[in-house]
Amino acid sequence: MPLVSVIIGVYNRPELIIETLDSVLAQTHPEIEVIVIDDGSTDATPAVLERFAGRIAVHREEHRGLPAALNHGLRLATGEFVVFLDSDDLWDPPFLARLVARLSSLDDTTVGAAASWREIDATGGVVTSRRALERSSYGLSELPVRPCFPPSGVLVRRRAVSDVGGFDEHFDRCAQDRELWVRLAAQGRVFASVDEVLWSYRVHAGGLSRDPDNLRIDGLRLIDKSFADPRLPEHMRQRRGEALGVMWSGVSARLFERGRDDEGTEALCDAVRAWPGVLREDETYWSILCAEQPIEHKGGPLSLDLEHAATRLFDALASALGAAAVEPALAHHARGRAHRALAQLAYGQGEMRAVRAHCVAAIRADRKLWREPRLISLWCKSLAGAALVDAARRWRRPRRVGSVL
Repeated sequence: MPLVSVIIGVYNRPELIIETLDSVLAQTHPEIEVIVIDDGSTDATPAVLERFAGRIAVHREEHRGLPAALNHGLRLATGEFVVFLDSDDLWDPPFLARLVARLSSLDDTTVGAAASWREIDATGGVVTSRRALERSSYGLSELPVRPCFPPSGVLVRRRAVSDVGGFDEHFDRCAQDRELWVRLAAQGRVFASVDEVLWSYRVHAGGLSRDPDNLRIDGLRLIDKSFADPRLPEHMRQRRGEALGVMWSGVSARLFERGRDDEGTEALCDAVRAWPGVLREDETYWSILCAEQPIEHKGGPLSLDLEHAATRLFDALASALGAAAVEPALAHHARGRAHRALAQLAYGQGEMRAVRAHCVAAIRADRKLWREPRLISLWCKSLAGAALVDAARRWRRPRRVGSVL
């Protein structure tokens, strides 16, 4: 039975680290060592960690940032496999057992195994029940271009990580894991996927990855380093614009979340300039429409002023289409996608007239959408929904005195 080293870097997170450690210690895989690096916490975190004495190894150091803490843990680790677990994420009990079985069955060209996940909020409530890994493996064709999986859900071979030098400590904001995965992929290694939801990724306002400035600084640094690697094939070098577009789109989404709409619009313009294909991705529209929603309602019908969200989206889209040389067909497609997203949100709010209005607007913008099953389904469901609403209203209408029953 292979030993797994679980490395956790923590800084000032006394409440959430308890849940994280409880989930680690509840694993069905019996052979684990838990190494926690306290990165100079100044609150109750050290006292909380003392509660787990005898079950985990705690090493305290001065505050130097997460990559340095994880490298410290890597030097101490002795397991055949290692996982770098964020101090606020949670594992289901069979997490390690499933990933160990998957990775152990493959040769050394597969450097890691990653599992699908759910998203939870700060209180543990489920935000998204399933974030599935869509490919059976991930390598150099995917990892330099866009983030594929969070670090807490990845089991990797310890020796392979040590041989490439561990984490680059210049990436001290949010991209240290992805930069490491790209370096491993540049050696011809791949990551296998486990299409089973086995852990919970916590999304909350205090997460480093939700800071747009962190995303921008580390994102640009990652793209510059990855695409300058001489081992990168020429066909991948040609996708640098795509990587920039994906990165700027993510920055735009986080800026809109923080109410920095002018900066968010400019970041969207940068995304479209770098890679117009970002206009074909649904996330581009949903992230702007749902920007004002709290995390626990993100993407749903609650806590959303649909009219205000539509204005924000179309203003940003108009700026982006004006700032970049976008082909007319793609511009029409973008407006159609925007209306389709609004139709979906309107349906969730029970606004059937708005659903139909946005369906019509989507088809007027992009005639090809009339053949799209998703849009036609929305239209049909809005008609059925309207009929049910009218029937319910007639049923609830008070009868006149003396009416015939």
